[in-house]
Amino acid sequence: MNEDAPAGPRPLTMTEAATIGIGLVGVSINMDPNPAVGGADLYQHLREVLWTSIPAMAITLVHFLPLVVVIVLSPLISIALAFLGVRMLKAPPVTSSSGS
Repeated sequence: MNEDAPAGPRPLTMTEAATIGIGLVGVSINMDPNPAVGGADLYQHLREVLWTSIPAMAITLVHFLPLVVVIVLSPLISIALAFLGVRMLKAPPVTSSSGS
């Protein structure tokens, strides 16, 4: 056992989470989670779901938009500046030292 490992449960890896998700999809297909089965109107159900889905999507976009901008625009800005002859990272000056 590793003494440096934190106590408690470890987080799931992406593979484990995907495996569990696929398993739950199989369970839900067999359960037939259809709002009409419970006597609900499908369009009324969709309208009610949109009250939570649209704000959640807006919050997600606001949260991740800066990350997307940095990931997408950073290489494009670097390419444009390189095309214009501007160096983003300047190499340190080379110093010669005679070591004896």
